[in-house]
Amino acid sequence: MQMGGKSFGVEKRRYQATIIDTGTTFLYLPPEAYRRLRMSYTSTCPWGACNARKHKTRYNDEFCFAMTQAELNTFETLSLVFDGTSKPLHLTPGEYTYELHARVTLPAGQAIHCLAAFDNKHAGVVLGAAVLRNREVILDRANRRVGFVRAVCETATPASSILSN
Repeated sequence: MQMGGKSFGVEKRRYQATIIDTGTTFLYLPPEAYRRLRMSYTSTCPWGACNARKHKTRYNDEFCFAMTQAELNTFETLSLVFDGTSKPLHLTPGEYTYELHARVTLPAGQAIHCLAAFDNKHAGVVLGAAVLRNREVILDRANRRVGFVRAVCETATPASSILSN
């Protein structure tokens, strides 16, 4: 895994396998990789001290901040690098976070964005729906490969799918 092109330095053996699960909501990472992602997300806020805008949720493992879309866009790209490929899966800040709809009053233009990743307490990675949003996932079971293609899901039709070609 990389953040902004810089490796997290987590040993390859810590990842073991990756599961693609559209029935899982979030990205689940091995403990060390998760800690490094969480540290990056919670220590590099464009407004300065991240805790100044921390939003408390009912769960202790959610990391949420009130911010504008422009501020969210300043966070670095998260890249998932898989064995056997030179093409990482790049996730923009809007793809590794989710917007929390809470009943709170925020300054104009702000929304609450939370890290869409959690510690799976084991080796291995689970790619859930949060990181698969706006992508077509192509499973090539015969060759044991997977591909990810950006898509505009709101307007996608079977005819506009990359798979129709």
